[in-house]
Amino acid sequence: MPWQQGTPRLFSSNLTSLLLVDSEEAIQRPTLTQLLDALTTLPALRRLELEYILSSTQNTINSLPRSDRVAHLSQLQCLRLKGACLHCVGLLNSLSFPVTATIKVECDPPQERLEGCSALMDSLSKCRGSVLRPKKLTISDLSPHSASFCMKMWDKANSIEKETSCFTCSLQIDMQERQGFSGTQSMEKALRVLIGPLDLHSLRELEVLSTRWTEYEWRTFFGRLPQLSRILLRDTGAEYFVGAMVPLLDTGTKRQVQSRTYFPSLKSLSLDCIQFREDNGLDVEMFVDTLMLRAEYGASLYELAISKAIELFPEDVSLLKEVVASVTWDGIVDDGLEHGHSESYDDEDYYDEDDDEEEYDDEEEYDEEDYGGY
Repeated sequence: MPWQQGTPRLFSSNLTSLLLVDSEEAIQRPTLTQLLDALTTLPALRRLELEYILSSTQNTINSLPRSDRVAHLSQLQCLRLKGACLHCVGLLNSLSFPVTATIKVECDPPQERLEGCSALMDSLSKCRGSVLRPKKLTISDLSPHSASFCMKMWDKANSIEKETSCFTCSLQIDMQERQGFSGTQSMEKALRVLIGPLDLHSLRELEVLSTRWTEYEWRTFFGRLPQLSRILLRDTGAEYFVGAMVPLLDTGTKRQVQSRTYFPSLKSLSLDCIQFREDNGLDVEMFVDTLMLRAEYGASLYELAISKAIELFPEDVSLLKEVVASVTWDGIVDDGLEHGHSESYDDEDYYDEDDDEEEYDDEEEYDEEDYGGY
């Protein structure tokens, strides 16, 4: 493709969807300025996907692609970028499009991992015209020993993933390792880079997949959110989350007691592929004691869904039903042994999807001064 500066129009001005992918046969990749020159001729563009399209440079902060040009894409609805993290940052900084457009970024981590992620989050905030305010957030595979992770955000809660002309969520970031990652990054620092720029006061749903946080990290970044009412944990250290749920024991007025309760609006909890063990996992008795204590502090859990649990037995579910209004369990018993057995229970005493549910107000107001800080 002739990317030389000043070449004639490359695409029809009526084009609404464009996918540009680097190929091994490509003789030349465009510079950022050459690519922007081509995009400015596409005012009707609604979907844009770019994969490793820019000229190769080092994936470092000092080599961030820059251009004096800005391509204005007023009709854009979907943007997908794949390539080096800082190439994606350079593109985001050079594109102007509606704040309602869905964005998916699939990128290779830069040499300065946290600095690159910080630059990416800043660019995404600018694309949205303000700080990012998700109603639903999914974080998966975030580890201090790997540069890979995935983060999805939705502008609306109760979002159902389905195939559409665009993407399933409002914003998605996939950081993928193309080469081995050496060294260890602080999980707290990573969370401050990724979560710190977000305004989570309106967050209602949180999904955490294959990611382990300490009690301190749970409380610091999510424990004071005023509207967070639903949490899903999958294949993660649920015992640390339950430990973070324990209120600070103290006396005082009702308002003072509420201010010492973490996850004050949590009403629904889903546990998937969670290990229930007293010595190395979630201890059921400790879980029950925590739920009872939260009920005394006016922070009862109303819905609990458990599936694919390890070492959870019918008698454990019976204990949980004594403190939670609605408990659903898939009835599968996995004894956790490599060559052990699994049994399935469908007795209504243990698997009850029709328990009476208590009403709760998901719109209850809280004072940001009490719950807003990290």
